Amino acid sequence: MTTTTTTKKHKNPLLLPEVLDRVAHFVYSCDDDYWDYHPEVFLPCLLVCRFWHDCFLPHLYSTFISGQTDDGSPYHPHTQHLRTFIMFRPISDKELPYKVDGSSRATPPSQLTTLRVRHGAEAMLDLLSANAGSSLRVLTWTSSKFLVEMPPAMVKAMAMLSGLVSLELDSWKIDRADLLAILSACSSTLEMLSLRLISGYGDAPFLPLDSSPASTVTPTRDLSTSLSSLSILPSQPPKMKRLLELRLVLDWHQSPAAVHLVQLCPALQSLYLNVDVETSDWPALISNMRTFCPRLESIEYEVGYSMQYETGCYIESSLYASLLRDSTVEGEGQLRRVVLGVKLDEHITEALLKHSETLEEMNLEVRAFGPEEVRMVGRLLAGCRRLKEVDIEDVGKDCEAKDLVELTREVWVCRDLTSLTISGYSPGQAKEEEPLTAKGRKVNKLREPKVGREQAEREDKLKVFTESGQGWYVRPSLREKDVEEAVEDVDMKRRLMVHMMESGLEQVERVQFNESKFYSDEKYFTDDEDEDEEDEEEEEEEGEEDE
Repeated sequence: MTTTTTTKKHKNPLLLPEVLDRVAHFVYSCDDDYWDYHPEVFLPCLLVCRFWHDCFLPHLYSTFISGQTDDGSPYHPHTQHLRTFIMFRPISDKELPYKVDGSSRATPPSQLTTLRVRHGAEAMLDLLSANAGSSLRVLTWTSSKFLVEMPPAMVKAMAMLSGLVSLELDSWKIDRADLLAILSACSSTLEMLSLRLISGYGDAPFLPLDSSPASTVTPTRDLSTSLSSLSILPSQPPKMKRLLELRLVLDWHQSPAAVHLVQLCPALQSLYLNVDVETSDWPALISNMRTFCPRLESIEYEVGYSMQYETGCYIESSLYASLLRDSTVEGEGQLRRVVLGVKLDEHITEALLKHSETLEEMNLEVRAFGPEEVRMVGRLLAGCRRLKEVDIEDVGKDCEAKDLVELTREVWVCRDLTSLTISGYSPGQAKEEEPLTAKGRKVNKLREPKVGREQAEREDKLKVFTESGQGWYVRPSLREKDVEEAVEDVDMKRRLMVHMMESGLEQVERVQFNESKFYSDEKYFTDDEDEDEEDEEEEEEEGEEDE
């Protein structure tokens, strides 16, 4: 009896469309770096073979960015491939990536996933209408002028976008009913909402302040004023059940009702506030968050700057503290992430300590930082057990290196800490170098041996971080300037590092003092390598421009 065996042929992975589609994504991903987008990077892939050509061609024409070409005709045969459409300025019909037929605008792309427009473009209505439905996922629209009333036709088109995941509106005047209709259309999909300089939607709450998230509410009177001709009026204010992030700019132009928008966000996890007006209803905002947002985990607060407040609008510290302390219900939800751009004092420290069992990330962007604020940070490090990342940025020259030693007065309990950054403080007084004269430059060659010895001494000082079993490393590729910065205030840095080890913080990967980065293991070098190279390139370019 004869048996035959067949060998199963395995297809080359690089001939599978699914694999090449992922390859195309990594060859070039546009993301937010629109100015760096150059689709020609796909050209070599198109020339490999016919199969590769067919797979990569849609990616070549998937993104259009205004200003990169003055002739959109090459896109015309491939309009169906467009997925990302970016317009930073008004453009002529000739520049559009789709055909325009004199009296009527024909063939706009109808499968866009991302649309970002920074002016009231005539083409916007075509694009919104063509993408009605669920394909468009990201929409950013900034008015060309300050607080322009959104045209009814645009509102109607936006109210047909049922698949939005991210919506950002800037500098528009929108009637309350129009705004609710737009939000109602995408209430089941929207995950991020950003409103900046949006006026026109009143000051009344969307839901009664004493109601719960499950309450039913009759429509407000405004719902019949603007969209009466549409058949898309929401029966009640929409509940955006998937909205995780809300970004609000509370200023003189934002409608007061902005503080009530959180009533419509029962799943809200992250709230960003930029405030430059003292008249915001803080008690209402805090009460709304406590009542309607049981899953809130992150608060990011930024001081707003405007013509009214050239140096920033700083409200009373007790209000900031109340925002942190009272916006969550103890035992039901507590903050995991806090970003603050305000002065750290006793009120705010006590409010943060309320979340000591959950707080994981703390970013303090405080310029007025002195010995008292250092003591407050020490209390937080000694009280918040779950902290993983701590960034204290732009502390200002009022904080000196010797002041940071105050952080070692108490044992740190944050055993999960992986990253600590303290930047902007004043280092020890540096010696001023004498400027070289023409004669000095000639004799400078005679000083090379001495310079070499000084460089070796600096590098020897770096070894202090790897002695006594501390195991701290700096990248070996440091330039001379970086080495000098690393050994500045070496005693303070060493004391803090020793204190971390004595406190039992074994998870720390990176510590940064001003611009100097120290690592607990050499394997973490690569994490910051690309970022550092970009910073160095920018510094070199700036230096060339100055010359």
